[in-house]
Amino acid sequence: MDRIIERKCIICKKEFLKRANTRDRGKVFRTSRGYKWKRIIRPKMSYTCTQECSKSYLNAIIWYRQRGKKL
Repeated sequence: MDRIIERKCIICKKEFLKRANTRDRGKVFRTSRGYKWKRIIRPKMSYTCTQECSKSYLNAIIWYRQRGKKL
């Protein structure tokens, strides 16, 4: 049921495959904190291919936020 989507990493521009959990769309899930229920609107997609790229992406977001810019 899962679709496999080809994405391009926003840090190193390398193409990678990502599984999109389309069957989870619109379902209600229990969150980790307490007994709150949350509806998933769309599947989560990642923008980076590896852990190193995701770290540098998060650092870039922090860097821009500290300077009052939105990324």
